[in-house]
Amino acid sequence: MIFLSYRRADARFPATFLASRLKDLYGNEAVFIDYDDLPAGHPWPHHLEKQLADRRVVLVLVGKDWNTPRLRDPDDWVRKEVCTGIRTGKTVLVVRLEGVPLPPKDELPADCELARLHDLQNLQLRAMGDYAADFAKLCRTLERELHGDLKPRTGAVGPWQVPPPVPDFTGREKEFEAMAGALARGGTVMIAAARGIGGAGKTELAKAVAARVRDSFPAGQLFVDLRGVSDNPTTPADVMRQVILTFHPDAKLPDDADKLLPLYRTTLANAGPVLVVLDNAKDRAQVKDLVSVAPPVGFVVTSRAAIRLDGVKPVEIDRLSPDDARALLRGIIGPDRGTDAELDELAGLAAGLPLALRVAGNYLLNDPIETVPDYLAKLRVERAKWLHDDETDVMTVLGYSAGQLIRENVGRAERWQMLSVFPADFDEPATADVMGVAADAARVDLKDLLARGLVQFDDKALRFRLHDLLREVANRAFEAVPGHPSAAETGSRMEAAELRFSEHYCGVLSKAENLYLQGGKGVTDGLSLFDHEKANILAGWQWAVRCQTKLAAAKLVASYPSAGANILSLRLTARERIVWLKEQTNACRKAGNRRGEGSALGNLGLAYADLGRVDDAIEHYRQQLVITREIGDRRGEGNALGNLGSAYADLGRVDDAIEHYRQRLAIAREIGDRRGRERTRQPGKCLRRPRPVGRRDRTLPAAVGHRPRDRRPAGEGNALGNLGLAYAALGRVDDAIEHYRQNLAIAREIGDRRGEGNALGNLGLAYAALGRVDDAIEHYRQQLVIAREIGDRRGRGTHSATWDWPTPTSAEWTTRSNTTGSGWSSPARSATGGGRERTRQPGKCLRRPRPVGRRDRTLPAAVGHRPRDRRPAGEGNALGNLGNAYAALGRVDDAIEHYRQNLAIAREIGDRRGEGNALGNLGLAYAALGRVDDAIEHYRQQLVIAREIGDRRGEGNALGNLGLAYADLGRVDDAIEHYRQWLVIAREIGDRRGEGNALGNLGLAYADLGRVDDAIEHYRQNLAIAREIGDRRGEGSALGNLGNAYAALGRLDDAIEHYRQRLAIAREIGDRRGEGNALGNLGSAYAALGRLDDAIEHYRQRLVIALEIGDRRGEANGSWNLAVALVKRDRHTKAIPFAERSLAYFEEIGHPCAKADRETLAKWRTQIG
Repeated sequence: MIFLSYRRADARFPATFLASRLKDLYGNEAVFIDYDDLPAGHPWPHHLEKQLADRRVVLVLVGKDWNTPRLRDPDDWVRKEVCTGIRTGKTVLVVRLEGVPLPPKDELPADCELARLHDLQNLQLRAMGDYAADFAKLCRTLERELHGDLKPRTGAVGPWQVPPPVPDFTGREKEFEAMAGALARGGTVMIAAARGIGGAGKTELAKAVAARVRDSFPAGQLFVDLRGVSDNPTTPADVMRQVILTFHPDAKLPDDADKLLPLYRTTLANAGPVLVVLDNAKDRAQVKDLVSVAPPVGFVVTSRAAIRLDGVKPVEIDRLSPDDARALLRGIIGPDRGTDAELDELAGLAAGLPLALRVAGNYLLNDPIETVPDYLAKLRVERAKWLHDDETDVMTVLGYSAGQLIRENVGRAERWQMLSVFPADFDEPATADVMGVAADAARVDLKDLLARGLVQFDDKALRFRLHDLLREVANRAFEAVPGHPSAAETGSRMEAAELRFSEHYCGVLSKAENLYLQGGKGVTDGLSLFDHEKANILAGWQWAVRCQTKLAAAKLVASYPSAGANILSLRLTARERIVWLKEQTNACRKAGNRRGEGSALGNLGLAYADLGRVDDAIEHYRQQLVITREIGDRRGEGNALGNLGSAYADLGRVDDAIEHYRQRLAIAREIGDRRGRERTRQPGKCLRRPRPVGRRDRTLPAAVGHRPRDRRPAGEGNALGNLGLAYAALGRVDDAIEHYRQNLAIAREIGDRRGEGNALGNLGLAYAALGRVDDAIEHYRQQLVIAREIGDRRGRGTHSATWDWPTPTSAEWTTRSNTTGSGWSSPARSATGGGRERTRQPGKCLRRPRPVGRRDRTLPAAVGHRPRDRRPAGEGNALGNLGNAYAALGRVDDAIEHYRQNLAIAREIGDRRGEGNALGNLGLAYAALGRVDDAIEHYRQQLVIAREIGDRRGEGNALGNLGLAYADLGRVDDAIEHYRQWLVIAREIGDRRGEGNALGNLGLAYADLGRVDDAIEHYRQNLAIAREIGDRRGEGSALGNLGNAYAALGRLDDAIEHYRQRLAIAREIGDRRGEGNALGNLGSAYAALGRLDDAIEHYRQRLVIALEIGDRRGEANGSWNLAVALVKRDRHTKAIPFAERSLAYFEEIGHPCAKADRETLAKWRTQIG
C-alpha cells in the first residue's frame, strides 16, 4: 500500500527507521522500501517500477539534503518516483524531516511535476520527544487516505495492561461523561470513594473508563496497583521503574528516584498518547510526581480518599442508586427472584456497594432454593453483630458468605483463607502450591470461590485476585465462628501457607532467570515474567527474611538472590541488591555454607563496583578468594581472581590485573572450564583508547537447599578475553590479538554465539588500534551479523573504542603557506590518543613554524563503564564500532550514519548509558567536520544523561569533550574550566587514566594560551601517570605533546628527542597511526630547522602509513605538509598533486579549512606561471 521514497544521502536512516515502525504496525507487506525489500539477484529498476505501480500511497521523505543537483537529471530515481506518483494519481504525502521546509518552487526543475509538491498535503516528522506525536498523526493520515484498508495488526500498538471491567458493570453514567470528557483533552482524572469506603467500584470504574476512551490513547494503556491500603504501598520510584521497563524491558535504571523522574517523563512523552491507570493510591505524596506528564498522556487515579492534585477535581463515587443496584442484582439472580422492595432492602444491607452486591447476588445464584426473604432474615441477624455504618454493612454481606462457606465446606474455607497471603494477583499454579493441593483440586476450589464472588478473575490475563476487603475477611474468616476447631489452627495453617508461598515464588524467580539466560526472546520473556510477579516475589523474600530464625526460611534467604542473580541485577538497584546479598551472606554464614557465603561476597563486590566503590568491591572479592581457597572451590577461586583483576583494571593497575587474570586462566584450564564471557568495550566512549570494560566474572551464589545458579561464569574464554583487554590497555596490541583469537576459537568450539560476537568485536578494536581499519570493519560486520541473529539489541556491556576522536596527543604539525612564504596553523585538537593529527585551522603568518595539527589528545575516560552486564555483544555495539572504524578512515558521513543507528537503538531499548555514548561519538564526528556547535549540543546531551544516571566517569568524559570543543572555538578559558571539573572527578573516583588525560588536555589548553611552561608541567604529570600505570600508548601521547611544547619554545632538538621516543613506542606497540603522527611531527621539526630533505623523507613515510592503513584524514594532512615542504624547495609541480589530494578530502567533508587551502593552492599555481 505504501511506497517510501527518499534520497539515501539525505535520509537513509530516518527512512529505514520509519519503515521499520510502519511494518511493525501494519505488517511487512504494507510498506515497500528499497533498502530492505529489493530482492537479491533481480534487476532492481524493473522491481522498483513494479512496486511503485502497485502501491497506492507514495511517502516522500524530504530532509535538508533532498534538493540536490541530481533532481535536474531525468534519470534521478527520487525524481522518477515522485513524478510517477503525481502523474498516475497516487496519494503523494510529503514528510518533512525535522520540519525542514520544501525547496521553493523556483528551485525545483520546471520540466517535471516536482513543483506540484507545494500543492499537496505535507506533514513533519521530528526526532526526540516529538517523534511519537508526529508518527501517530502520520498513521492517522495514512489510515484515512487508504479508506480503512490499512489497519494496525492485532496487538501491534502499545502495551494494553488495563483489564476489562466486569461483564455486569452497571451505572455511573454521569461519572463516565465527566471523566471521558476530561481524558479526551489529555490530563488527569481522580476517582475517590465517598466517605473513604472500600468496595465502591473505583477500580472497575477506572477499567470501564479506560475501555471507553481506548481510541483516544492509541499508544497503549498501563495499569499500576499502588497498594495504598496495604502495609507496603508501592513507592513512586517503583512505579516509575515499572512504567519505564514496560517500554524498555532491558533498560538498566539509576538507583536515585530523583534521576528516575526525568527518565519517566521522557519515556511517557516519547511513547505518545498513553493512558496510565494508577489504582488504589494512598496519598498525594505517592502520586503527585507520577501525574506530572503533559498531554497527550492521560492519567486515571483511584483512591479511597479524595487526593488533592493541582487542577484536578475528584470524581467522588458513592453507593449505587436504587435503580442501578436493583439492575445489578437482577442481572445476577435473574428477573423473577424477589420483589423490588426485597432487592432494595438487600441493596441497603450491602450499603449499595458493587462488591457486596455481587457477593450477595452470587450467594443467591448458587443456592436456588434459598428465597430472598430468608436470605434477608439471615443478614439482619448477622448485621446485629456489627455497628451500623457503610463499612460494617459491607462486612455483614461478606462475613455471612464467608461463614456460609465454612458451614458448607470447611476445607475449602481453610484454603480460601490461605489465599490472603497473596499481596497481588496470582495464577492457578501459585494457587495450588499455596493451598498445598493438586492443580485439579485447586481449580475446583477456584471455580466455587468465583461462583460465590469471593475471588475475582481477569479473563484477559488469566489471573485471580482478592479485593482488599475480601483479603481481610479471608484472613479473619474463622473469627466469625467462635469455637470452630479450625480457628485454633489458623496460625500454623497460615505459617505453612506463607512458607509454600515463599518457596513458590523463589521458583518463579528461578524460572525467569532460566528464560533470561536462554538469550534471544528468552531475555524479554524472563524479564516480563519477573515484572508480572514482582510484588509476589518481593513478598516471598520479605517473609523469608522476617522468619529466618526458622530453618526453612533461612534456606530461602540463601536461595532467593542466587535464583535470579542476573534478573535481579537488572530489576533491583545496586543498593537494594546489597541489602539482599548481605542477608544472604549472613544466612549462609550461620548455616556453615562456606561456598554460598563466598559466592554472596563475590556478588556483593559486584554490587559495590556498580556504585563505583571499587575499594569495597576489592575487599569483598578478597574475602571470597580466602573462602574459595579454604574449601578447595577452584571455580569460585577463578571467579574471585577474575573479579579482582577487573577491579584493578578499573583503578588503572593493569599489571596487577594481568597477574590475577593469569591465575584465573590457569585455574580455568586446570578444571576444563572453556566458556566464560569476556569483557568487551562499549561504543561511544570519549577516551584516549579503549578501556577494559564489560562483564565481570560473576560469582553466582550457591544456594542453601536450592540448586546453585552458577552459569559457569568463570572460564578459559573469559580469562583470555580479559587478558586481551589488559594487554590492549598496556598498548601490547599483538598480545591482545593473540588472546582474543584463542577466545574466539573457544567460543566457536562450544557454540557460544554471544561470546563469539564479543571476541570478534574485541579483535576489531585491536586491529583498529593497529591502523588495520579494513580488518577491523570485517570483524565488526561479523559481530553485527551475530548480534542481529541472536536478537541482542543492546551491546551495553561492550565498550568499543572511540576512533581516537579528540584528545590531546602529540599533534602532527600541519604546515601552511601564505603570501609571504610559509606558515603554520595554530594547534588544533584530536579526540584520542595515538597521536593522530587533528583537522587543521587556517594558516597564520607566524615568524617561525609552530607545532600544529591534531594532537595526541589524552582522551576522556570511558563513558559508562558497565562491569556487570551479562549481554556484552549487541547490535548497538557493533554499529558503534563500525562508526568508529569509518571515522578512522575519514569516512565521517558513514560514521555518523552508524552512530545515529546506534543512538536510535539505545533510545528504543531505554539504554540511557548507550544513548550518552552514541551522543558523545556523534559530537566527536561533528567536531571532525568542523561543526563545533553541533558537537557541543551533543556533548551537552551526553553530560545531562551521565549526571542523570549517576555515571561519574561518563560525566568526566562529557566535560572533557566539551572542553575540546570550546578549545576548538578559541574559548580556551571555558575549555580549562571543563578540564578542571573532569580532573576533579577522575581523582575523586580513582581513575588514574582519566586523571592523566585531563592533565594532558589542560596542558594543551595552556599551550593555546601561550603558557608553555604550564603546559609542560601538565604534560610531565600526564607522562608520569602513564608510566606508573604501564600505559604505553598514553606515554607516547604525552611524549608527543612534550615535543610540541618544546618546539613551541624553539627548543627543536628537545622536540626531536621526544618525537623519536614517541616514534619508538608507537613501533613497539604496533600503533601505525601513532607512528605516522610521530613521523609527521619529526618532519615538521626538521622543516623548522631548514633540513627540508629530512622533512620531505619523514613526510613521505608518514604518507605511506596513512595510505596503508586507509587513514584518509592522515593522508590529507600528510599530503598538505609534504606539499608545503616541496614548495619551499621550489618544486611546485610536484607539490600541487599532493595539495589537491588534501583539498579534495577537506572539501568532501565540508571542513572550514578548505577555503583557505583552496586560496593557497591557487597562489601556488600562479607561482608556476
